[in-house]
Amino acid sequence: MIAPQQWSQHPTIRKGLNLLGWFGIAVLVALISLVAAVFINGSGRLAILGMAGTLGLLALLVIIPNPRFGVYALFALMPIAGWVYKQSPGGGFNLLSDALAVVIFASILLHRKDRQLPLGMAVPIVLLIILGVIETTNPIGGGDQVVAVYAIRDSIIPMLLFFVGFYAFRTVPQVEGFLSFLMLIAIVNGAWATKQAVIGLDAGESAWADQVAFYSADNTLRAFGTFQAPWAFAYYTDIIFIVAVCLIIGSRSGLIRYLAAISIPFTLAGLYFSIVRTGLVMLPVGLVVIILLRLRGPARVIAMLFTTVAILSILMAMTSYSMPTGANPNSTAQSLSTLNVLQDNSVRERFLQWENVVLPQMVEYPLGKGLGTTGGVGALNPNGSVTADNNYLSIGLEMGWAGMAIFCFLQGAAFVKGLRWNSESDERVRNWLIAGLVAVVIITILSNFLNENTNQDGGYYFYMFLGLLAFLGTTIPKRTPEPSVARSTA
Repeated sequence: MIAPQQWSQHPTIRKGLNLLGWFGIAVLVALISLVAAVFINGSGRLAILGMAGTLGLLALLVIIPNPRFGVYALFALMPIAGWVYKQSPGGGFNLLSDALAVVIFASILLHRKDRQLPLGMAVPIVLLIILGVIETTNPIGGGDQVVAVYAIRDSIIPMLLFFVGFYAFRTVPQVEGFLSFLMLIAIVNGAWATKQAVIGLDAGESAWADQVAFYSADNTLRAFGTFQAPWAFAYYTDIIFIVAVCLIIGSRSGLIRYLAAISIPFTLAGLYFSIVRTGLVMLPVGLVVIILLRLRGPARVIAMLFTTVAILSILMAMTSYSMPTGANPNSTAQSLSTLNVLQDNSVRERFLQWENVVLPQMVEYPLGKGLGTTGGVGALNPNGSVTADNNYLSIGLEMGWAGMAIFCFLQGAAFVKGLRWNSESDERVRNWLIAGLVAVVIITILSNFLNENTNQDGGYYFYMFLGLLAFLGTTIPKRTPEPSVARSTA
């Protein structure tokens, strides 16, 4: 119990008062800048610029001293910025998320602890950042300043979140708290996707969906929540679902377990309405991975053998052209066949695109064509773009064979280290979180063959989770050997 006369001297209260003071100064500056902008020039654009500058000042004053607060603010801002961006495409509202991520990264550099980064994960990310920046000047397909800015925002800035996830937290409960906060956001995202599918889109979202063609073959809307595309939203629901399951089983906090449990139906609804088969397939894959990682001894060996046989059997069935694709729409066979991504016409078209367009260009340009020559950013490129719908080939086209090799090495290193950390930890909560994050890595490795999930918002979550995995693994308490008892020789 703190005595009233000691309240002002308590470290936590003093820190809170200090932070509140800085916040008050920032708000005062915001009001002054807004009034000045409107008074000098009645233009709303200038007022918005004044507010944007003030938000930057607010970030510097509040987030630089407290980067963990910035992490919460970033992931709370992302869905808001994603929705506002669709109401005014090109208005630069999603730039706020990118700017905030850079500010948090800068704060992390100032407050980094004496904690050793896993070099097998950190070095590839640094190399990808350097190579990506260099590729923005590639004369073959790069060189355009606007494309370079968008490409860096799309591909490079999300990588900074690895270092944020690694350094922003000090304890496992802090990681739990952050992940439970993500469950709250997932509830909102899932509810919004359900609203899109059941009630409909608002005017801005409708124009966005028409422009990007987010409809299935039978003209059914593919819900995308606050994300820019249904496939990115489906990837998000997969990894959030996996983390929620691990929180439900592993967390010791009743509140966190309840939040995770409540997020499950909203996440599943969002995945269902996204109509992304890759997402539907990856969900059980992630659950199987968690089960395999949590088993020990002979049970794990038996489960791995059973899983291997099941996967081979499923792949043989998926590659068979005898699957009943023309059966009664209400039949079980037809329902199962809709999950077969290998029999989908769009997937077959991707295979042809890879064979006839993407791979020949990778052979012709082994050093890459430049950052921003594929994907959504590529549509802005005046030199033309290529659609790969494969994250590995997209990186290969943009950064060359070296970039693709580095990215593959990063994912492999994260998987191998995650397996080792999973076997070293004896703490219940840490064990389940590591298992869930390793499952996220595997889902990402597999789904990247048919989508580009490590760019934009999906990249923010992927690299943030990689950083959390590295933190949880490198801070495992060392096991102290039991003291040996000397035998009496008497």
